[in-house]
Amino acid sequence: VHGPLEFLFTVDEEDGMSGARGLQEDEIGAGMMINLDTDDPHSVYVGCAGGENSHLRLPVRWVRPEIEDGGVDGTAAFEVVLKGLKGGHSGVDIHLERGNAIKLLGQLLWEAGENVPFNIASIKGGDKHNAIPREAEAHVALPREKAEEFRSLVELGERALQEEYKKVDPDLVVEISPLDLPERVASIEDSKRAINLIMALPSGIIRWSPEITGLVETSTNLSVVWTEEDHIFLLLASRSSSRVGLKTTTGRIRAVAGLAGAKVERGDRYPGRLPKLDSKLLATCKAAHKNLFGREPMVKSIHAGLEMGIIGEKFPDMEMVSLGTLVEHPHSPDERVKISAVEEFYGFILAALEKIAGMEGRNSDK
Repeated sequence: VHGPLEFLFTVDEEDGMSGARGLQEDEIGAGMMINLDTDDPHSVYVGCAGGENSHLRLPVRWVRPEIEDGGVDGTAAFEVVLKGLKGGHSGVDIHLERGNAIKLLGQLLWEAGENVPFNIASIKGGDKHNAIPREAEAHVALPREKAEEFRSLVELGERALQEEYKKVDPDLVVEISPLDLPERVASIEDSKRAINLIMALPSGIIRWSPEITGLVETSTNLSVVWTEEDHIFLLLASRSSSRVGLKTTTGRIRAVAGLAGAKVERGDRYPGRLPKLDSKLLATCKAAHKNLFGREPMVKSIHAGLEMGIIGEKFPDMEMVSLGTLVEHPHSPDERVKISAVEEFYGFILAALEKIAGMEGRNSDK
């Protein structure tokens, strides 16, 4: 029911897309491509966001906690953990405006630090560039005489965050518990700079699409923070279907980092793809879906990176769509695939291939 097919298998799609990047222009002869990387068997995706990661390194000066806080007996240490968030994919779930554990912990510590200065011994949260952090924690040291005030401020901040996020993150909780005194802490000045940086960095929706209702155009996600030997490392993943939007957002990150004295390295970058609504391939897939299910599919653009963005840059005349089965809560512990949707997805693929075989004026015999 179809003509010759080419199958392209790639590696590293979730972390750099090196497989798609390594594709050579003489390795494909087809004029159309169906990308199998979206999450709804009743939708045809025709556009995707481009993206760029930003790696920040904030230098810190380590000191002994008793020097900063008035002796061993006069110093207290705490672990502050913010957890219970839903998280999710930093592209397709960013519109849900769930809490980002790193940002919320930073906000809580910034507010507490306005009244009780403290030293950071360590801070960490998140583990993937494309996931919204669900948990974050910090170890801090401060004058023992201020310990109860600090605890009260953290608990007050917890209640405020629970009220603010009760609809989207009802299980948000902040735990504070005493620690043995750490061997080293960042100086008061560097601790303030670190928390100020986390507080000031953008994270979440930057702009909604002015052309497609309900589609996020530009966003960024503060994905990871951890403590290294001589610096604090932060990773942000920015996305946009607009080149200007992406450039502006990553520039804003570098500007904020510069004010804090952090060094910035530009990480992985990948192109987006603008929707081509007059595509013959799109029209054919829509007709195939209608014949099979009795209704036309939704035509969408996704606020996430797809390999068809990279491949489309290499083959600008190739017509492309992306199809997929139903996946819920990607990049979270609740991720799952609906089994019955796999059969629908498979049927849609076969119907689309049959329709494509009968198309006139295809870009290629493949």
